[in-house]
Amino acid sequence: MWGSEEPVSDNPLDAVRGPEAIFATLEDMQVVQLPSTGAILFASSRAHVNDLEESILTAAVAAQLGLRDLNRVRKSIVPSVENRPEPGRDRVLYTEAYFLAVSHMAEAGRHFLPGTDSPATLGVYAASIALHRLRASLFSIHLLYQLGLVYEGDTVARQMLEQIAWSHEAAAATTNEDLESIQSQRAISGLKRLIPYVGRLNGLLSKSAHAGIHQHRQHTSVHERGRLVHTRGLSGYRTHCASTILLLADAAVAVLESTQREHMTAFKAIDPENGYAYLPGSDFRVRSQQLLDELFALEHQPDEA
Repeated sequence: MWGSEEPVSDNPLDAVRGPEAIFATLEDMQVVQLPSTGAILFASSRAHVNDLEESILTAAVAAQLGLRDLNRVRKSIVPSVENRPEPGRDRVLYTEAYFLAVSHMAEAGRHFLPGTDSPATLGVYAASIALHRLRASLFSIHLLYQLGLVYEGDTVARQMLEQIAWSHEAAAATTNEDLESIQSQRAISGLKRLIPYVGRLNGLLSKSAHAGIHQHRQHTSVHERGRLVHTRGLSGYRTHCASTILLLADAAVAVLESTQREHMTAFKAIDPENGYAYLPGSDFRVRSQQLLDELFALEHQPDEA
């Protein structure tokens, strides 16, 4: 679960040409902007391998200009890597927050070992199925945030929160009728009893899901020619986006550990010695707050005179 599965294919090439390769690229994408023809994306983790960004840009420019001498293009047209700006510190911190969330969920998934010694009830099994999709949900939120689509990302984030709440309530179900009667939006109330911050998070995300004029004003601007323009970008929103992703990841882990407690080999978000209560001071929450504090300081530092 959440990254702990075995590869579907035995062919090692599938790892670099299938959907997983696309996901890996989009999770931390580096963009090579091409003159007038769009962009090429690749994973930032590969950016410094044999000057990959410079090589991609060189080949693309040479193809566009019909030139065969790549060395000439590299030296005379393509700016060197050293002359291109580094990603802003706020982007670095936001990306670090996302991968901290991914790692947190993956570690919990590795501790989830369902077996025959303690067969799952119908509700517990249903909860595990719903929880299984949350890694894809987190990726989708992050992708929208990276594209600067905060409004849309928040809407998917609220859906993920409701699925976490549904899973939490579903674990107690004993019949199909019980499962079918659960309303994910109303299940938030029960989840708040396990994780107190869920109420505030749900209220914040609901502002996007049920947007009014204030939210539309935040995400649109008027072009100088009088046309409405959709505002894209994370400027001023990275703390919000990072906080949303981190809180959702911890809620997912807490509900996994709570509903699947008979199948967990370790606990990170709840305390089995204290009635399986939520741990607001866990190592994950401490590291999360450190990242958020630094992000907040960056986004609210005074402008230089």
